Amino acid sequence: MVGQILLDDKAVIIDEPDELKPEQDVMVVTETKQEEEKRDELALQALEQQSLAHALEQHALAKSPQQKGRPNERGKRKRGGGGGGGTADAEDEREAKRQRQRASAVLLDTGHVRTCATATTLLNLKNMLYLSSHMPFTSGPPLGVRRGACAAALLDASHMLVVGGNLGNVSTATTEVLSLDSMLFRAGPTMSTQRSQSAAVMLDSNRVIVVGGYDGAQYLDTTEVMNLTTKQFSPGPRLLGRRAAHAVALLMNRYLLVIGGKNAKGCSDTTEILDMFKAPWSFVSGPNMRRKRGGTTVAMLDSTRLVVIGGHDDDRTHDSTEILHIVDTTADPPGMIFTLGPFVATPRSYAASVMLNSGHLYIIGGHDGLACLDSTEVLRLSTMEFTSGPKLKTSRFMCAAALLKDSRVVVTGGTNGPSEHYSTELLALPIYSFVPGNWMSAL
Repeated sequence: MVGQILLDDKAVIIDEPDELKPEQDVMVVTETKQEEEKRDELALQALEQQSLAHALEQHALAKSPQQKGRPNERGKRKRGGGGGGGTADAEDEREAKRQRQRASAVLLDTGHVRTCATATTLLNLKNMLYLSSHMPFTSGPPLGVRRGACAAALLDASHMLVVGGNLGNVSTATTEVLSLDSMLFRAGPTMSTQRSQSAAVMLDSNRVIVVGGYDGAQYLDTTEVMNLTTKQFSPGPRLLGRRAAHAVALLMNRYLLVIGGKNAKGCSDTTEILDMFKAPWSFVSGPNMRRKRGGTTVAMLDSTRLVVIGGHDDDRTHDSTEILHIVDTTADPPGMIFTLGPFVATPRSYAASVMLNSGHLYIIGGHDGLACLDSTEVLRLSTMEFTSGPKLKTSRFMCAAALLKDSRVVVTGGTNGPSEHYSTELLALPIYSFVPGNWMSAL
């Protein structure tokens, strides 16, 4: 039996056990793949151009005095037609759904090059991560307590912080720190507020911020900042509104963007922006998304674009995405608009995600609206194609994940519905080295 590793627009045949296609079938796919990918790429480029042009037009109209009284119609379109979408939006959705599932194995460029000396010459070897749907997750170190709906952030190359979470209806203010050298958890500093369904992100090399969440009785509009030197939390700026199950991202190394989430009124399509260079810290309103999204995940496409993936509204779980474009970097805050993005493989909310390299996002677990998921997938952000990943040992949503320095993915806590997890799982990603420009002969 053979398998297929995909390198951009080339397909390489490798030995791989279990249920893959015979060699002759794989070669037929290889012969037509380049043509199919080119067609899909052109379709997606056309979609993005149309969506961006439409969004820019709407952005300009929204600024005109004549448009201020018009109602907001975002989020009303339903898949499959109907619901006020119009012909243009229906065509956008048809084009956005032009996608194809890749094979069950993929090589990922780490961006690092290793120099190797031989008896006759020096070779520059490019390091490549390998991931296959046949690779197993293994059990990792246990948490000190069960933590559903926890958040996590890598503090440095050797430590990961796990924040808050819940056990049943009780949220916790405790944290734990995983030493990546010993692979053991120890108790971390305690927050001032119990928080589950919060979000955490590093602001710089010495500060991590924890945003919003749910304390077991109400949704929160507070934030806390942990100083890595003092190992203490201090109050941060208040959000404009209460929210949990939201996503956060850093833009331009200056702006903290808070996206979507939910509160007592339901899911939200709103965003908030914090300028970290402007004192005193204060959140301001950002652009609205096209749909309400609680339990969404986000990733940067490049310095001026961010993708928002999945989540749910008050009626359904999404398989759609949105692209945030920074269209005016000179404004304060920057001018930003959302456009429709391509659809992903599986509807997911409350999934964990980690960036494997600059162009591939690993999406882990989550909930599809009917059941908790044990599946994973790798999303190639440039084309929105996906590769099936290995299955988790345990179904998990509202979990946290991080990519460790030794190329292992750690998945922490979460819940399968009936109970919260104290367990963690590890996925080891092998690294292979290839001579650039000569991968085919190297294999």
